[in-house]
Amino acid sequence: MTDEDGTQLCIELSTPLWGEESAGYEWECTFNETIKSLGWMPCPGVPAMFSYHGEHGEARMITIVDDFMISEVNGTAATDATIAALKAAFDGEVKVDYSPTSFAGLKLERDRERRTLTLSMPQKIIEAAREHMPELLRASPSPPTRSSSPIATAS
Repeated sequence: MTDEDGTQLCIELSTPLWGEESAGYEWECTFNETIKSLGWMPCPGVPAMFSYHGEHGEARMITIVDDFMISEVNGTAATDATIAALKAAFDGEVKVDYSPTSFAGLKLERDRERRTLTLSMPQKIIEAAREHMPELLRASPSPPTRSSSPIATAS
């Protein structure tokens, strides 16, 4: 579209811009195709989870929009290879944290001895209690008695 002087007024975009409704979907398709080309396979019945069994070992990946977390059975070979390939594919625009304390807004706790990862939302629980059941929150922590056992305390 041009104005009466021939100046172009509109630019047609071939892909969505960040923030547009379809941008997240387009990114998910691009990211999923990229990691599949690296040997990651979608886990049946779990849309945001992928597994890897290959020359770099065995691993699982969960994704939420543009965040992903990889958990490996032994070492970090699959993680290192995946990150290197993603940095190459996306012009170095990949940030890495090998000791994260949160993932997608959730608190992340790792127990290496038990080989577990725990994702929790303690702040969301307190906010929900504050909104829906403020009587469960106390000004200062105190030990529960037999007749009361609060689910959260806040200062």
